[in-house]
Amino acid sequence: MKKRKLSNQFLKNFLVIFLLAILDTILALMLLSFASRLIAGSLTKNRYPASAIIKDDYEQIDASAVVQNGGGVQIVDREYRVVYSKGLDTIGKDELTAEEFTAFLTESKSKPYHYDIVYKPKGEFWLIVTFPTSIRLDFSLVYNKEAAAGDFMRAGSAIAFVVLSYLLILALTAFIYSRITAASITVPLRKLCDG
Repeated sequence: MKKRKLSNQFLKNFLVIFLLAILDTILALMLLSFASRLIAGSLTKNRYPASAIIKDDYEQIDASAVVQNGGGVQIVDREYRVVYSKGLDTIGKDELTAEEFTAFLTESKSKPYHYDIVYKPKGEFWLIVTFPTSIRLDFSLVYNKEAAAGDFMRAGSAIAFVVLSYLLILALTAFIYSRITAASITVPLRKLCDG
């Protein structure tokens, strides 16, 4: 009878640990989001956005504040030539092909730099403001009801698989913890009872 009560108590403890771990995960994600928003205004990359320094004539652009803070400014014209460069230069060329410039634009998130890029139609140029990234964790959940139904099902299945895997790992960890805790209590009690 007592063993059954003890077993039920450990099951309750297991469920409490499991629920607390889920709550901790949600809280950690919320805190990361809050901290990101809290420091966003103080990050150098956000104090000097391309939209704040762009001018109709690229020769009038003042890049001094960006350069003084460890960044760089490049101007790429409609022929994909780098016609102006000050400070940090991650392009490393005077001229790009359309393919190279497209690759630069599409792969910029995977590089350890923050790029803020603005196109000026009047002057027909791109202004690229670059700062080294300290730490970047990109995670976003986006839903678009216009996506192909098959894509939605595949993406939904992948997310469901990850969530279920996480919950399974969490449950397994909590179960192992409850078994270890149970053994650490019942084994010494059994030894005491046996004399």
